[in-house]
Amino acid sequence: MNARDFHDEIVEPTLKEFDADFGSRRCAFLAVAVVDSLVAHIYAEATQNNIDPFDFLGGRYVRRSQNSNGKVVEKGIDITDFDETNGQGVVFTTAVSSDQRNDSYFRQRIADGCDAFRLIRDLAKANKHAELVKHKPLVSSSDQAISKPMGYGLGRYGKGRFGGVPQMMIRLNAPTTGKEEPEEVYFEHVLHEAYCVVTDLLGVLDRRRGREPREYAWHTANEQEL
Repeated sequence: MNARDFHDEIVEPTLKEFDADFGSRRCAFLAVAVVDSLVAHIYAEATQNNIDPFDFLGGRYVRRSQNSNGKVVEKGIDITDFDETNGQGVVFTTAVSSDQRNDSYFRQRIADGCDAFRLIRDLAKANKHAELVKHKPLVSSSDQAISKPMGYGLGRYGKGRFGGVPQMMIRLNAPTTGKEEPEEVYFEHVLHEAYCVVTDLLGVLDRRRGREPREYAWHTANEQEL
């Protein structure tokens, strides 16, 4: 099954089921899984056809250095935090080392540029493993996806459903400093944004494969509110 078929036969129907039952944790978990899996299908189809999927993502700034064994290593940096007076070893590159060429790192690169996909990726991993204990995920446990009503005045305009109906929320990990309460975000809005980013990549793959261009859109009953 190529990536477009996976989208049409698996992803799109699953999202429609979630849209019809947007307060269901089961439907939400399935929606997370298929959007995350679509990335793997894009990666696999590209590599199977000698297309570099990392070309879809553009370049990045890295700092190159040598480890104790003399091997050149690269560490990604945020150029907005880069001090130009101390830029030794910093380069802009589209290259990806051979040990990073896998769909997990492909997901990481997408997550680096899209907070919504990063959250969906972390939630998919939390759902799979029940609990995440490594790195710095935005969510660490599958029970941080919750169904709850958001009454008038509790939600943000344009981010979720109206009317105080139960809907899925994601409770982010608590801040490591300060006394702030853990933030909650609207699951549906985050999922929609992540889906748009992933299907943009699918559109790039379509063009590289010579397929007829088409629009990928998650048309929801609540589209005006997302």
